[in-house]
Amino acid sequence: INCEEFGVDHLADDKWSWGGYWSSYKNPELYIDFGKKRKVKSIILYGINVRSVLFEMEVCDIFTDELIETIPYGKTLENISYITTGNYETYIRKIELSEEVDIEGIKIKFKGTDRKKVLALREIQCEISMDEEFEIIQNWIMAKEDL
Repeated sequence: INCEEFGVDHLADDKWSWGGYWSSYKNPELYIDFGKKRKVKSIILYGINVRSVLFEMEVCDIFTDELIETIPYGKTLENISYITTGNYETYIRKIELSEEVDIEGIKIKFKGTDRKKVLALREIQCEISMDEEFEIIQNWIMAKEDL
């Protein structure tokens, strides 16, 4: 697979419903570094076909490789949405973690890919808690009201 045309840069280009995608058939590992500890609630996959969002995955700590959770192969279309943008089809799978995890980054190990079962994702997102940011904004608003 051509890494330039189908590289990981597509996973964070905000074009989640159209355009390019990242693909691999070699049981890839994807590293997502948050830059600081964040509370992760879920992972959202945006695939070019339904098969791309059904793969089994292991979610691990990016730095220690400690297993956080194993996501089984999605045998049903439960929790999968479908949209079209122009001629582009996108399948969306939101994977809720069994419990929120406070972590600096995650490693996602995709399982079961091969030349006939290619992983092809347009985008990937991690739903994280914004409590810290919310508190900063709330304190700023309260300080303005006191003036």
